[in-house]
Amino acid sequence: MLTILIGRAKTGKSDTILRRMAELGESSQQILLVPEHASHQAEVDVCSACGDTASRHAEVLSFRRLGERVLSITGGIADVTLDNGGKLLTLQRALLETAPQMIVYRKPSQKVGFLEQMLALFDELRSYEVTPEILYQQAQDIDGATHDKLTDLSLLYAAYEARLRRPGLDARDRMTKLCDHLEESGYVRGKDIFIDGFTYFNAQERRALAVFLRQARSVTVTLLGEVNSREEIFEPTLKTMSMLERLAASEGKPVKLLSLTNNDSSALGHLERHFFGENLPYEGDSTAIRLREAATVYSEVEQTAADIRRLLAAGKCRCRDITVAARNMTEYAGTIETVFERYGIPVYLSRRSDILEKPVLSLLTGVLSSISNGYEYEDMFRWLKTGLAGLTAEECDLLENYVLKWDIHGQTWLRDEDWTENPDGYGAPWNDQRQAVLTQVNQLRRRVREPLERLAAGLKAGETARDYVEALYGFMEELKLETALTERMHAQAEAGRMQEAEETAQL
Repeated sequence: MLTILIGRAKTGKSDTILRRMAELGESSQQILLVPEHASHQAEVDVCSACGDTASRHAEVLSFRRLGERVLSITGGIADVTLDNGGKLLTLQRALLETAPQMIVYRKPSQKVGFLEQMLALFDELRSYEVTPEILYQQAQDIDGATHDKLTDLSLLYAAYEARLRRPGLDARDRMTKLCDHLEESGYVRGKDIFIDGFTYFNAQERRALAVFLRQARSVTVTLLGEVNSREEIFEPTLKTMSMLERLAASEGKPVKLLSLTNNDSSALGHLERHFFGENLPYEGDSTAIRLREAATVYSEVEQTAADIRRLLAAGKCRCRDITVAARNMTEYAGTIETVFERYGIPVYLSRRSDILEKPVLSLLTGVLSSISNGYEYEDMFRWLKTGLAGLTAEECDLLENYVLKWDIHGQTWLRDEDWTENPDGYGAPWNDQRQAVLTQVNQLRRRVREPLERLAAGLKAGETARDYVEALYGFMEELKLETALTERMHAQAEAGRMQEAEETAQL
């Protein structure tokens, strides 16, 4: 049987599942299936609800971890599963192989950003079980430039998939392998499966759900929404519910729909029920909700910081009990860090940052791009401006001004002769001050040139990956990069920027 628990926030959907698991106890085996990011908290909740013996009858899995369990039974757990870097390299090789047969991508870009977009597209197609053959057939029904693009994509997609499944190697992702082997493994046979925290299911996940319905003793799914709701925010939920009902019907399984409600009559409860729906006034005490207007982001954050200080001073809560949310945290993050530090409020920003944007990685990718692209201005100053290249900000500005004024690029950076042009441009008379500036520019250029030239020579002479890595490592040592990072870490820690200091330590 398929049971669907549907309800708005705070109606107890997850608690209902946990109580049911505790009631079943050791009379059956249960699986709680949750999204990857929620697995740790779900394990804590299961232990709290089921007690010390929870591990005897219940386990918390994500689709990825379920794939590992299944492959450990059917074989293949030791197969290579490529990470993002391995996928990019495989896709690049497939792109080079198929380029002569293509029209739109005959001269494909080798930029990482382009490859990442292609990789994301193929991952999305695979998750919805769109094969290269299906994509190619669809392309034949379309004319013009779109036909050429889809045909090229289908060829590249097929070549990429073929490289993932070369003889003796199956480097496909775990979700694909799970779909292929879940039924034969019998891993979910006779178990009670509870699925919590999902808004929708893609085609591969629906294949897994079909196997659950065929083999499991029961399947329970929670959905955030409201039956017959007209609120736009719940439209995806209602579509998912309809899909689950059709899936159960196709497998010949009955469906039980339970709609959960709560009786929260507080101002926040009223706001949650009517924020996206019918606009009804609230007659009770609404002091829990305050609406403020600010002219700038800075003023908005200052008001928030003042409120937090008042809460802490009154002893009503601790910092860990306070959450600050924003629609676009990118706009607010820098201001929050600055203002909260001034107000003495410790803050942890929950966000992901791109490691390639960190100064140390910008230095390494920048210097490699400089060598491969012919020492162009953008590549050179991408790594020189990191503060880790041995130049101060003032020295870097002086060198940059000279390079921009005289449009310096290419091998001019590496020639033995000093630069001789006037730092103030054509027509400016020579004097001791300008000569001193030119002397300083040449000294800075030599400090940049010497390690750069040795790195370029090492890369040119290298024949193996080890040779290339040793050349790059020698460049890092010549810049005393480890010392510079350690000093930066200590400076960040002393300034109270502990999150930045921890990131630097990891880098």
